[in-house]
Amino acid sequence: MGSYDVFKEHGDFIKKSPVDQNGNFADTTISPDTRVRLKFVFIDSRGNIILEEWAGVDDIGIPASEYEEVTPIYAKIYDTGYDTATSINFRLCKNIDEITSLVSSGQFSLARADKDFDEPASRKERRDETRILNLRPIPQKKVFTELNVTMSWESSLTGEEEGKYYYLFNREKDFEITKRTAPRGRPLRVKTVTSQMLIGNHKLYYCHVARVDKRGRIRATSSTEFMVDTVPPLHGTVIVPKTTTDLSIPMIAGATGAIRLYISNINYGEGGKWEDWSQEKLWRLLDGSGIKKLYVMFKDVSGNTSKAFITTEIVDPGDPGDGDGLQSITINTDSNGTVALSGNSMIANGEDLIVTILPNQGYEPDKIRVDGREVSLSEDNRYKFINIQKDYVMDISFRPVPTTSFVINASAGICGSIFPAGQIKVNPDSNIIFTITPVAGYKIAGLEVDGKPAELTDGNSYVFTNISENHSIKAKFE
Repeated sequence: MGSYDVFKEHGDFIKKSPVDQNGNFADTTISPDTRVRLKFVFIDSRGNIILEEWAGVDDIGIPASEYEEVTPIYAKIYDTGYDTATSINFRLCKNIDEITSLVSSGQFSLARADKDFDEPASRKERRDETRILNLRPIPQKKVFTELNVTMSWESSLTGEEEGKYYYLFNREKDFEITKRTAPRGRPLRVKTVTSQMLIGNHKLYYCHVARVDKRGRIRATSSTEFMVDTVPPLHGTVIVPKTTTDLSIPMIAGATGAIRLYISNINYGEGGKWEDWSQEKLWRLLDGSGIKKLYVMFKDVSGNTSKAFITTEIVDPGDPGDGDGLQSITINTDSNGTVALSGNSMIANGEDLIVTILPNQGYEPDKIRVDGREVSLSEDNRYKFINIQKDYVMDISFRPVPTTSFVINASAGICGSIFPAGQIKVNPDSNIIFTITPVAGYKIAGLEVDGKPAELTDGNSYVFTNISENHSIKAKFE
């Protein structure tokens, strides 16, 4: 496996990027104002580095020293350029049996035998040197019901010596961040990061962080575990009599994973209290005859909630009422939305009922089931029961609305530039770095992010991390 490290002309490590299986590589994220040097790195299947070479004169490799602390002057300097691409036909200097360099027009190729290589002991010692302290979730708790989890850490180092960081969230306990497994893109200087969307029912996740020094060497990985439970109680059901002559009625409730119960005659979360779980109980209705609504919520051990809605009818003792002529519609939803009905949920034989699905902001209907069978909604999120002749149970779940991309509007005043510039489309939960460069004789006078003054995050750069909305950034010069 091959990759290449990008370094500033006279400075430090910028980023690593992969070389594909055909030996091709391309990079369009480096500022056109930046002059760079390149170091190519070759890794075996276990993640061990087996060869490192700087690109030198005529794009021919020069062996890299594992002890070098500065960018060597013999490494070739490449201009990234504004209008034309820089083409590189890299060729290895070191020709050993396990690695062969194949060169064709505009590409670099690599073939390797199956022999295993051991990482030099001195390099292992450097990688085992841990500099990350107190890696922890914010806030600190045992179980997270949020879709995104924030992690923070400290470092025993300061200033330029501290370097930057790679981080990853996954479900692998013993994961190591190496040249082979490191995320694409540039390491970040920030020490607080937020995960992408994490979903699970009491699932263990891990956050892994590794320091990257100014020479691009990845130090030992620090990891911490945390529990994710974002799934509310499932299959919530409430059974009550269709009609009653008494204000106190028997109730039977059920929901997978629920440990507490909230019942109200008024609305969800109003006029009642959370109680320890009891499948059967006696419930008192509001005074007066007619249709009575019951709002029931279920809560699991992590605090996730789901809902159920049902009605009953109080009739006069001497009035037979509609009795068997009424049918019941029981509706269960999770905590990310509710419903509106075109009438009562106790319905006479042969009547229709329209159920309008009302997701909370940022959510949309996911799965809609009637008596366990998945059904479709109309374009306005409605479902219609027609000619009702029996009882029904309707289960409704919601999911976050997917976002395909966000836009960052980047601009600069006169006497300088920002890269990249214009309307930049980015993926959710991604990171992006903007580099601000004044022309000769000028300096950066200020930076505005989303219309408010902001500080540069790293030298002449600003980093957006874990992007979840549109942004704007504007640089000023003087």
